[in-house]
Amino acid sequence: MTIEFPESHHQFGVPEEMYPYRDTAGESIAAVYRFEGQGGKKEIRPYCLERGAWVWPAEPVLYELDGITARKSEAVIIVEGEKCANALSMKGFLATTSMGGSNAADKSDWSTLKGRRVIIWPDNDVPGHKYARKVAKLCLKAGAEYVGIVPINSATIQKALGSAGALETADALLAASGGKSTAAAQSAFTGNSAFSADIGPNASQIAVKALGGAPCDTLPTGWDVADATQEGWNKDQIQALLDQAERYSAVSSSGAVSAFSAHSVPAMDTASARGANDNWPEPDKSFLNEDNTPPAFPLEIFPPQVRDWLAQSASCTSSPVDYVAGTLLTTCASLIGASRRITPWGTWSEPCVLWSILVGSPSSGKSPAMDPVLSAVSKIEANGLDQHKEALLIYETDKLEAELAHGRWVQNVKSAGEEGFAAPIMPESAIAPEVPCRKRVLIRDATSEALLAGLKGHPKGFLSVRDELSGWFASMDRYSSGKGGDRAIWLEAFGGRPYTIDRVKNGGEPLHISSLAISVLGGIQPDRLETCLLKGDDDGLSARFLYFAPSSVPRERPEYIPDDRVITQITRRLDALEFELDDQQALRPRILPLSAEAAELFRLWWKGLVDRFKHNPRMAGWWGKAQAQCLRLALTIECINWAVAPEGPEPTEISATTLQSIIDFMEAYAGPMAERAHGVASKSGGGANTRTLALHIQDTDFSEFSVRDLQRSGPMRNLTAKEIKDACFDLVGYGWLMAAPVRQGTTAGQTQGRFLVNPAL
Repeated sequence: MTIEFPESHHQFGVPEEMYPYRDTAGESIAAVYRFEGQGGKKEIRPYCLERGAWVWPAEPVLYELDGITARKSEAVIIVEGEKCANALSMKGFLATTSMGGSNAADKSDWSTLKGRRVIIWPDNDVPGHKYARKVAKLCLKAGAEYVGIVPINSATIQKALGSAGALETADALLAASGGKSTAAAQSAFTGNSAFSADIGPNASQIAVKALGGAPCDTLPTGWDVADATQEGWNKDQIQALLDQAERYSAVSSSGAVSAFSAHSVPAMDTASARGANDNWPEPDKSFLNEDNTPPAFPLEIFPPQVRDWLAQSASCTSSPVDYVAGTLLTTCASLIGASRRITPWGTWSEPCVLWSILVGSPSSGKSPAMDPVLSAVSKIEANGLDQHKEALLIYETDKLEAELAHGRWVQNVKSAGEEGFAAPIMPESAIAPEVPCRKRVLIRDATSEALLAGLKGHPKGFLSVRDELSGWFASMDRYSSGKGGDRAIWLEAFGGRPYTIDRVKNGGEPLHISSLAISVLGGIQPDRLETCLLKGDDDGLSARFLYFAPSSVPRERPEYIPDDRVITQITRRLDALEFELDDQQALRPRILPLSAEAAELFRLWWKGLVDRFKHNPRMAGWWGKAQAQCLRLALTIECINWAVAPEGPEPTEISATTLQSIIDFMEAYAGPMAERAHGVASKSGGGANTRTLALHIQDTDFSEFSVRDLQRSGPMRNLTAKEIKDACFDLVGYGWLMAAPVRQGTTAGQTQGRFLVNPAL
């Protein structure tokens, strides 16, 4: 199905320009519209295809991201605004910009520039240079190999254009002079005062501008790439200006001039590289902090009866209470499933779907912690077994009656044909009944197609449980030849949206699923978390999980057995929640809004999430999904509060008390725990290799080194060159290293991966 962008805005009408943003595969995900507002004021509005609304996407990407991904050998030129990026693209350069303008650079995902060569062309104004410096820092933190900024001044522009270039732009001068002759225009290039007097007092400024020798203060405020191309700059002149880019350091932009090509960064000798960057940032050592004490799970989000049961169950299984509580939250969400949704406002709604990972060693008690809750759910399935047996008996009876009716109808058709009459229409009694579905709540080790087929008879959804999620991650592509088909389906499942399967053999008819409501629960070891989920390209899968990574607890003999009646009641009441029926008697979820007070609390917290984009792109992605997690958890807790009571009306909205408790949970527990989980596996940086390299640098007296040096000896000798480079670029982002590629001799060829070490270390 092709998703289209709207042609107009309800307030501003038809746009002057529309700039689509695409993912790495070239699929459109959002667009930025530019409108002409009242009084000539420019109005910018984003449209997000995922939400189908005029809002910013939760995870903004760079403009022309698919081109950046495809043209990996070329340098990336960053400008301010899509118009400027398009102007450079028309000249054959690989250009991009960030979504949302100069004040929103830190909201975009810059991780795709890791290991890339980057040049920044700022607009000729204060905000433009501020944007350039901000983007340069973001690129360095993302691990860019080289970051340079084009200095906009008379010397660089005159050098880029040169005398020949100035003559080539005579048409621009001619247009500005009101249509004077070419001879007169050329005389202005030589400073002819008579011509200056002829065209007016601004002639000298026009001539200087055309010559490209104007100082920065005589260029128009805001002069940019698009202006240059409109004035007639050709590709060679643009390249000449890019060649004068200055390498940016994390402290100041006053590094030595480094020649730049849109296709290569010339190598430099190490001494000049070090001399060009005397200003080093203070190295960030926070990721080496050993004090990684996990936050305590806030049992206060649950009713008192549930808190007691959680504490007792954790004690009985010698497991951290976090594991039991995480299991309960995820299981209760799955029992509510697609029957309920939550909305903060407007058309934005979230399903009751949670994905949770219990992170810990094999002996940390993950599986025992899940057993008490899952046992209660298993009883729900067992109680439905008798009903299923009875339904099967009825099905077999109806099936036989349908077969007999079908046989009679076939005979009647034959008789009618023999006697010359029209064939009778098959009666409804001859239609075979559907096979009844057995009551299922838990699913283990099922293929994606089996899960989807099962959802047809279980519209509320399932809880997919794996003792070890590493097997689940590994099996995602088992039936799709490693092409990522299953992984894509699971990414869709988190949103709980409708889904249609055309490839399933289903009598020639597509299988339509009203909601991919599948919650996920399982355990994983820290090293497997790194390998299976946090390593490689980030497709957003890791951002969809809640992480429970507590410290282990001592094993002790339990003193009592918890009373499971409270959990039995909660799970049964939640399982009994039903869909509503629309006018066509089709199933639809009941949508619970936030109360007015809760909506205001959420709005204030939601606005603050834009500042949660830190140096770790995966954590930035996690905070991008935090708004959805908060709403889903609030819906789950509100329903648990209702289900724990023996009777009482179902809630019709989410209270401010419930929402505030979940906001506190996200801030004090879920966020820090996600960082801890990433820290367990990736040490708050780009991986365990980053930490190993940092410790190795501290234990040696390196002033510089190459990737090959690390491969020859030391703790990283068994790693590949790519793994070592990734760790090096992570440390570039932390201010520990600076990339200084060198080439032996004067011949062309691949540069040697070499890095300088911050003297402060």
